Amino acid sequence: MAEAISSINNSEQSKNEKRHSRFSKLLNRYFHHIDRGGTLGGEVGAGISMMILSVCSVFMTMQIIANAQGAGNMPVSESADFYVATYLAAMIVSFIGTLIIGVAARLPFVQVSSLSLTTMMISMMGANNGLTYYNVIFISFVSSVAYAIIVSIPGVKRLVFEALPKSIRKILPAISGAVIITLALQMLGLVKIENVLVSVQGNAPTDASWGGIFYLPHAETNYTGASYGAMYAGLLAGVCAVICYVVMKARNVRHHIGWTLLLGTLIYFGVAAIKDVNIITGWARIWLIGSEDTLQTHLGSAFSQVFASFGKVFSPDGGGLDFSGYDGSVASLVIGGFICFLMLSMYDCQSTFEAVGDDLSIDTDDVKNTWLSQTCNAGMGVVCALMGTAPVAIGKESVAGVDDKAKSGIASIVCSIGLLVSMFVWVIPTIMATYVNLNVAFANGEYGHYDMGSLQMTLYCTFGVVDAVMICVGVKMMKCLGTINVKDMREWLSAVFAIVFGIAFTNIAYGVAIGTLVYTILSLFSLKFDADDIKNSKQCGVISNIKAFPISTAVLAVLSIVMLIAL
Repeated sequence: MAEAISSINNSEQSKNEKRHSRFSKLLNRYFHHIDRGGTLGGEVGAGISMMILSVCSVFMTMQIIANAQGAGNMPVSESADFYVATYLAAMIVSFIGTLIIGVAARLPFVQVSSLSLTTMMISMMGANNGLTYYNVIFISFVSSVAYAIIVSIPGVKRLVFEALPKSIRKILPAISGAVIITLALQMLGLVKIENVLVSVQGNAPTDASWGGIFYLPHAETNYTGASYGAMYAGLLAGVCAVICYVVMKARNVRHHIGWTLLLGTLIYFGVAAIKDVNIITGWARIWLIGSEDTLQTHLGSAFSQVFASFGKVFSPDGGGLDFSGYDGSVASLVIGGFICFLMLSMYDCQSTFEAVGDDLSIDTDDVKNTWLSQTCNAGMGVVCALMGTAPVAIGKESVAGVDDKAKSGIASIVCSIGLLVSMFVWVIPTIMATYVNLNVAFANGEYGHYDMGSLQMTLYCTFGVVDAVMICVGVKMMKCLGTINVKDMREWLSAVFAIVFGIAFTNIAYGVAIGTLVYTILSLFSLKFDADDIKNSKQCGVISNIKAFPISTAVLAVLSIVMLIAL
């Protein structure tokens, strides 16, 4: 019997050996993808999936940042260059950061311009009169430097992380996943977050058969049949993508993320062709990649703008150090923003590591590589500020890649190659966009004429299938909620507050801060007395609890209060 089992094991080992090419085995000496149960083909496939998600994320970041800096109000001859320069800056740091992590850390992480950090920057600008984009970039720079110092010293990093209450620490992926779901739903157009409250929009005209609970991201434009067709097709494709993900995940289909992206996109084009073929064949989509006034036309000017913006964060005249237009307390703003950026960067990054820990089977050697990944992320945050673009993060696209069976840095390198190609051609946005501005008035003279506003008028894109996949990734990250001890009110109530306020602010830093405060209050005022208190009856339970409360957690609670008051 033992000989038979041994024979079967040898046969399986022989089959596994044949699965891997000589080149794959050679790469395994450095990347260890085979040792973790992966294949070279699997790494390439997962890398492509991460690349698609990352390019679409950068494209959305470009729209948010450029519009926040007033690109829509610039002269027509300048705004397209500005959009492209914004895109290039974000793509350059994403490409470099992802490549470094793939080669140096050898783990399947992608470093991409963070939508969470970008939305936080924009919300700070909106909530503070006179605050400019580069003012916020300066605050980001200060926090990025501190972040780099903290994570480069393992003992300090561990202390900062352990300052989190245990209940918050173990649900970090859930808080981040909830924020990802919220952002994806907004991008998909189903909800819109305004201030602190979730408001479900009904901006679509009532004379159309479009439900009042849905929100069209570009409600200010004129509605056409094609616009509604694109909305319906994108929504249906997104729903079908979620179904595809769930079914293929349950059946353990290899590269289910990649297949979901492919099938969801095919469904979108199929429905769009039935509703209105102009959604697919119209110039609004084709202009992104195959026109006279396309990305390539603006590359020269855009690269010049990227290099011209380098170091503007230190400029006292119209740059990051010019707070003359701000009518509040600069010191309070910088301190609050510094704490918020630092907490968001550190804990959002850690949430990604926690989310992929089980699937990636991180061993002792990989712990060092995760530290190297976070150090790289912190350093690239400093570079981002110097270039005047939003900070990068260890993106949740990494969670999707690991879910798609990525095992090593090979997937990151494949992703970085795709990011490099995407700097110069918008193939991915052209294919994956489920909404492109269909109300471009080419008849007014823009058609076929460079510098007449044709490109920037087409840059209002959404990516419904990608958003649907990220919703699935966010749900997957929330599985850690099962570890909450429902019998401990401090634990479950602080977790609830952390998630709810993380969603409300679409910011993990606010969720962590408020969750920590709730945990602290419940801990300090829980009615527990030690033996000496009961014997002497001189000390109340609060004093007793203060003695036992971790100093690092108390410091974090105080910093949370400062951040919430300052911002």
